[in-house]
Amino acid sequence: MFALAACAKNPEQRLLEGHTTLRGSLTISKDTIIWPADEQIPGLTIESENPVVLDFGGAVVQSSVFGESPDQYRGLAILLHRAPSVTIRNVTFCGFQRGIIAEAVDQIHLENCRFIDFQRASSTLSVAVQIKQSGKLFVEQCRFQHLDRAIQIDESVEYVIRESQFYWLNQQILQASTGSSGDFINNNGFYIGEKDSKLVAFEAPGTIFQQNNWAHILNTGLNMESLLEQGNTAAYVSEVPGEKRAETIITPLLREIGISAPGLRLRDEYGWYDFSYPRVWLRESSSDKDIYLLTAPNGNWRLIGGHGYEKIVPKTGNFPSTLQAFRSTANAVPSLEFEYLGEKIRKYGVYPVQISPISFSTDQ
Repeated sequence: MFALAACAKNPEQRLLEGHTTLRGSLTISKDTIIWPADEQIPGLTIESENPVVLDFGGAVVQSSVFGESPDQYRGLAILLHRAPSVTIRNVTFCGFQRGIIAEAVDQIHLENCRFIDFQRASSTLSVAVQIKQSGKLFVEQCRFQHLDRAIQIDESVEYVIRESQFYWLNQQILQASTGSSGDFINNNGFYIGEKDSKLVAFEAPGTIFQQNNWAHILNTGLNMESLLEQGNTAAYVSEVPGEKRAETIITPLLREIGISAPGLRLRDEYGWYDFSYPRVWLRESSSDKDIYLLTAPNGNWRLIGGHGYEKIVPKTGNFPSTLQAFRSTANAVPSLEFEYLGEKIRKYGVYPVQISPISFSTDQ
């Protein structure tokens, strides 16, 4: 039985519109779903006396404000409330502030779920999965990317997190309260944490780590020496900020997820930069000259405008490039504008895809 039974619309139609309750299993046939970005009401509430399986069939679920800058993303996608078992699979969530919150659910299964491009650069923390007063959590083959915290467990919960990816997170991979325990197996985590932050990537004392791969994590909060002995690998990772990092080579894994310059650790106003869109970085500055680094996916760039400089070298090239700009005697705030020519790019992260040419500047 489904909520709103008196309505003539079928369960899938109501789910597509958002702000509804699901009380039974359902398979979705829609490619893209847009839910209202509501601070108070979730896009979907699941509440049932029986086990529920929700298969999105590969659909992308977007917040209605998705496509704006990441600091404007908001809303909760799904609330799980009182059910013996809920399975959610084959879905991508993007543009939300919260992905899934579970309350009083005996078992939660997340399979092939992607939480990508959530709220960032905001006073409110974005969290993909938050578990409250529930029994067990199983996460398998999921992806968490461009958000603050991936998984938060507020009560004593047993969990298994395996074969999942955690990329470009501003805060933490896992925060689990005292009394929770579980396994973290065969996962990949790259570019995690904030510079000078006291937060650690893993705040989960009851976790057993096996066969995981980590790179560019500013502060794991873990004893890396013992973890490396247990089959985990790490590169450019520190236990606490400022300590010597393990240098185990992990470059092939970085190439697999499309990082063209694994030695660079760059951040913009929204967090870790992933080389998926063009960006200008001021690397050195003096009274007569500025040096910029231009980064982007594969492609070319050319200078199309600017002021405050009398000489620019070079004026075109491919990525990555270093550019020297010699200041003019005019009393003007220096600025340069470029055009990107290349493959389709992904502003602010994975979505939305934009087609080149696209302009970008030193003012961004």
